[in-house]
Amino acid sequence: MTHPSQQQNALRAVTDQPLPLVVERLDVGYRSGGSKRPTGTVRDVSFQVGRGETVSLVGQSGSGKSTIARAVAGLLPANGVVTGGRVSVAGHEVAGFSRKLWRPLRGTTLGFVPQDPLSSLDPLQRVGVQIAQAVQVAGETPRSEVPARVVELLEHVGIRQAATRVRAYPHELSGGQLQRVLIAIAIAAGPKLLIADEPTSALDVTVQRRILDLLDGLREELGLGILFITHDLALAQERSDAIVVLQDGDVRESGAAEDVLLTPKHPYTIRLLSDSPASSPLRYRERIRSAAEHLRTEQRGETTSTAAVVEVAQVSKRYGRDTQSPLALDGASLALRPRSIHALVGESGSGKSTLARIVAGLTSFDEGAVTVAGRGLPRENPVANPFARDLQLVYQNPLSAVDPRFTVRQIIEEPLRIHGVRSAAERRRRVATILDQVALPTSALGRRAREVSGGQRQRVALARTLILAPSVLVLDEPTSALDVSVQAQIVELLLDLRDEHALSYLFISHDLGLIRQIADEVTVLSSGRVVESGPASAALDHPQHEYTRELLDAVPRFDVARLDPSRFEAVG
Repeated sequence: MTHPSQQQNALRAVTDQPLPLVVERLDVGYRSGGSKRPTGTVRDVSFQVGRGETVSLVGQSGSGKSTIARAVAGLLPANGVVTGGRVSVAGHEVAGFSRKLWRPLRGTTLGFVPQDPLSSLDPLQRVGVQIAQAVQVAGETPRSEVPARVVELLEHVGIRQAATRVRAYPHELSGGQLQRVLIAIAIAAGPKLLIADEPTSALDVTVQRRILDLLDGLREELGLGILFITHDLALAQERSDAIVVLQDGDVRESGAAEDVLLTPKHPYTIRLLSDSPASSPLRYRERIRSAAEHLRTEQRGETTSTAAVVEVAQVSKRYGRDTQSPLALDGASLALRPRSIHALVGESGSGKSTLARIVAGLTSFDEGAVTVAGRGLPRENPVANPFARDLQLVYQNPLSAVDPRFTVRQIIEEPLRIHGVRSAAERRRRVATILDQVALPTSALGRRAREVSGGQRQRVALARTLILAPSVLVLDEPTSALDVSVQAQIVELLLDLRDEHALSYLFISHDLGLIRQIADEVTVLSSGRVVESGPASAALDHPQHEYTRELLDAVPRFDVARLDPSRFEAVG
């Protein structure tokens, strides 16, 4: 039996330990154009993270979330500087630390999980080697035991067949596996604080849940303090003890997660909540119902054809020549109706993007048939989209689909050049028209894609696809990397364009909250097979297949019933 004095001493030892993170009146600025005086970006920010506690930073792009995280971690770019306040990481005052002073704290005191695994891992080194380097930082594991420790870490973060996976290169692992590798690296040396910068924004809901469950388990097991950066308010409510709401580098409100998000006080927080699909589940429903009723009225008057604009019939696709390799698609079928939004959902590897690329005429298929605007697609490997004037693909990452040397004007004009519009005056006229439709300022035309915001890049991608006046858009995760306010703007724009140009959308997304709001029909894919398909209300409200129920169960829950409606009425 433990003596009371021993219990008191143990309690005192825990409480006397410094907090994983204390931020007091932090100011951060960036120098630009050779100026020695930095421009303030983050001002007077204060919060703290306790042992075993998760604190979330939320806000729009440009609100200062990542700047704060990088200031805390000593990872500001060369032109970034802490101009005021203090940052204490596990008792170390680090605000003025040089790279040399930071070196012994990396891994052992602070771990960092970035958003994009592929840009954070060395593509030329096996993942086991990269984890081993993190293990050796702590200096507590004998060299002969490092390989076993690497396998143990991979098993700890939930990677199956860990002894085999240590020899894999990053490109050989899925997005969820890569994120787990980054977490293994971050916890290898037993840090006190873990910073997770949007670690799940590009992951499907089931993988996202596994990653977040893993972080929660590590937090409880290791007593980690976690600073979690996210634009997903449902995740913030579900996974955080406290929340700090940021706008333009200033704290608008902060406190316990439930207090901030269920009874918000600041108009900016209320606006974020109204833009979030999870907390505003009826935002687009009336508009979708109105459009559907309008279409049914037209069809009853026989003014509009009821034939599918895209029809996929029993399509199968296998990558590689080995007949024993698994099918990427196995007899998949769907029909996209005129002026409708048909959502394609499923986990990573379910075949969503493969089907999208087949429909867009960019990938061959082995069996079945695909019809676009009444014309059949050839099965053989295409050189280019044969029906580009009828159907265009909008990529998840606009930067990956354009020449980085091109200006925005050149990006939008390029399809016109490819399709033989030789008159410069006609190209300028069409670009000016499309800019107005997607609400892009003319000042953006001279910039390159990297020089405009994420929301503007997505508008550039839409302008480029709409310049040829197609009737169908295939949208592959068009809003997954955007914060809720920019996402709401893009969704509103898509609905406006759909109504104005009678467009039809095949919409791929892992955001089932958004799909529930905007989709007319849903097709659910699992391992290349369609497991459920039909009207969105039936498939998502009354799913018949266990896999669909599993996807829905993984969606972060926002307690909408407990929101204070008077707060929203006050803001209007």
